[in-house]
Amino acid sequence: MTDATMTRRHLLRRASGLVLATAGGLVAAGAGAQRAEAQALCPYCGVAPFGPLHAHLWATSPDPYFADLVIARESRWQSGAYNESSGASGLAQFIPSTFFWAQERFAIWGSAFDPYVSMDLMSALLRENEYYHWSETAPW
Repeated sequence: MTDATMTRRHLLRRASGLVLATAGGLVAAGAGAQRAEAQALCPYCGVAPFGPLHAHLWATSPDPYFADLVIARESRWQSGAYNESSGASGLAQFIPSTFFWAQERFAIWGSAFDPYVSMDLMSALLRENEYYHWSETAPW
């Protein structure tokens, strides 16, 4: 069993106690999906409307639920998000060295602030079972 598989299983075990932040406050995951949907927010992350960005992520990611929740936690679905202390930027909050390395590795070019580039690089890493890039900030 690989480290990535063990990390994934650990994260999934913790997911059963997931609590979502919505405009109406904190709710358990089961009720959160219903409350978020009533507010026209994504029923999974409860942070942003389920629009073209969510649709792209859910169509291209090998693990859209994980990716959706990580993006909600990392950047609150704000493509211009920037962390001054680490230099992390974009939806998936790539630090510059990881972003440039992933661009070279997967030949996906663009800006970290381009939401589609950020999601595509994140999806490429998840396809390679590289969940560890977000294991410390996973939403559970």
